[in-house]
Amino acid sequence: MNIFKKMKVVGIITNLYLKGDFNMKNWKTSSAGLLAAAGQIMLVFGVPQDVCNAVTVIGLFLIGLLAKDHDVTGGKIAQ
Repeated sequence: MNIFKKMKVVGIITNLYLKGDFNMKNWKTSSAGLLAAAGQIMLVFGVPQDVCNAVTVIGLFLIGLLAKDHDVTGGKIAQ
């Protein structure tokens, strides 16, 4: 795949992200999600698959670590 086709793929993905109505409430989880997606996009640029998988796994781990539920119930609330 030549460099122009690679850049076209990245441009299409970026365009979809920017035109979509994404509501970014937590920059940490959004950044971790972009890291996970970047791991799969790196395959287009010829990065070894083991490295791409490692980046994706780290991004998904960070999503799980940083995410919290919107309406968390339970626990003690100071009154």
